[in-house]
Amino acid sequence: MHLIIACSKQLPIRYYPSDGVWIRRGSHFYNRTLPFFVEVEVQLNINRVQEYIVEIERQYKKVELEIITQNGLHYEQLCTAFPHAISTENRLYIVK
Repeated sequence: MHLIIACSKQLPIRYYPSDGVWIRRGSHFYNRTLPFFVEVEVQLNINRVQEYIVEIERQYKKVELEIITQNGLHYEQLCTAFPHAISTENRLYIVK
């Protein structure tokens, strides 16, 4: 697991094998503040994850997202891609 994306709404499952990205239902992860979440495994392309997050933002009028990662490079790339997000301790919060 490279990322956890938690949300106030249901999140779709996606597999992008050509980009090395797997977004699947998570089992148990207690260190989150929102009810629904997916685990994200990134092998090649973090840009696909950014597109997934934008897709979620567009899908709902009001949505809260929490993105949790321990990978510093992924964190920096996501901070750059979402400058409107609030960032603290390897977490990004997006509220729309």
